[in-house]
Amino acid sequence: MYTPESLLQIAVWNIEGLSLDKINDPYFIRTIQKFHIFGFVETWSNNLDNEINIPGFSLIDINTRKKHKKARRNSGGICVFAKNSIAKDVYIATVYISPENSSVNISGIEPIYNQLLADTVKYSSLGHIMLQGDFNAYTNTKPDYVTFDESKITNLEDSHYVDDKIMSRNNLDPKLINNSGKILLSLCQDSIVQCQLDPLPNKFIWSQEAIDLYTQNSNNTTSRKKFEEYLQKDFKDADKAVEAFTSILYENAKKSAKLVKSFPKKKKNKRSNRKPWFSESCKELRTSVKNYEKLVNKFPENAEYRKKFYSFRSKFRRLCKYEEKTYKRKICSELSNRCEKNPKVFWKILNKLSKQSELKDKSVNDIPQKDFIKFYKNLNKSDHDYNDHQSNVVHKFESLKANLNYSVISDEINTEINADEIVKAIRLLRNDDIVLLSQSKNEWTTKF
Repeated sequence: MYTPESLLQIAVWNIEGLSLDKINDPYFIRTIQKFHIFGFVETWSNNLDNEINIPGFSLIDINTRKKHKKARRNSGGICVFAKNSIAKDVYIATVYISPENSSVNISGIEPIYNQLLADTVKYSSLGHIMLQGDFNAYTNTKPDYVTFDESKITNLEDSHYVDDKIMSRNNLDPKLINNSGKILLSLCQDSIVQCQLDPLPNKFIWSQEAIDLYTQNSNNTTSRKKFEEYLQKDFKDADKAVEAFTSILYENAKKSAKLVKSFPKKKKNKRSNRKPWFSESCKELRTSVKNYEKLVNKFPENAEYRKKFYSFRSKFRRLCKYEEKTYKRKICSELSNRCEKNPKVFWKILNKLSKQSELKDKSVNDIPQKDFIKFYKNLNKSDHDYNDHQSNVVHKFESLKANLNYSVISDEINTEINADEIVKAIRLLRNDDIVLLSQSKNEWTTKF
């Protein structure tokens, strides 16, 4: 049974200057003695200050901020104290984040929260964690957990199911939620969702002989003793109780049935088939389309799901077309600009595009050489089955061929070339051409 004395008491105090006067104050001493771990923010101390000693406590960590040359005093500062009687390890993050409009936040507050979320996920696997401090975040009454955002469901199998009525947070923060508050609420939701998924246990082959043996092993003296120890033991939470009970059953099953080990997983090809213009926005919209597609298939009568599905699908298609056009336009502009100014980059882009085209061509099977030869042979084949128009044209050509006078043509070609024709041809030559004539036995020889 838990008592207030057995619980771990943790607190944080915006001390606005941790000085020796406050440490020796009776109210300060009475307050911190009620807790096991105490965190202070805005200590206004620097590295030159003497080490702060609190009786009964050990200084776990201290972090100071460099003083600005125009500032009257130091600002910020964090330190954590823990009682010497604590035996177990507890992971606590004491945080002080300056206001959003502060000059200290040069890079914004989002990198701070990203680092905080990464550390939360990391140390949550090692033990219990706690975040405390001054976040300068206004959360109002917004929930810090994932709520059920679809309360109207028409197709429920259980007609007696009653929706959970979640009470709103009774927060005394009257201010409107700011950007830091939104990120803090998102961090609380993400840290719950991001949990480690353990693999499924191996399977057993249950024959009738294995079932009888399992019953016998569960009723023996050793198993009964384990069950009695389990019933007498106090567990801090339900998870540990289920884990202890399952381990007893698992040991008896290993003694009774044959264990089938899982097959080794094949290595997946890490090469991404995603197109170069497919951006993260396209990926997010595609995920939304798939999620609503599943909901439409599961609840076909829900008009709201169907409306959102078609809306997201239309947005996804338009965005894909826009991203593809933008990518092609960017490539063309880079090629035109780099062609003369920077040829190295120009050829680098071309090589990248050629590699992408080669990957596409690999999926297409090469056509055998025999098919190429057969195709072009068929193109050169003459088809004797003429239609009426072709037959008429062929008949006209044959009639013209029959009426030609071959004797006149052959006489003109076979006549001898005389000297006058040669002289006439020489006169038509250009001035830079050289012609040598020689005559022997009624034959003229021309050399150029």
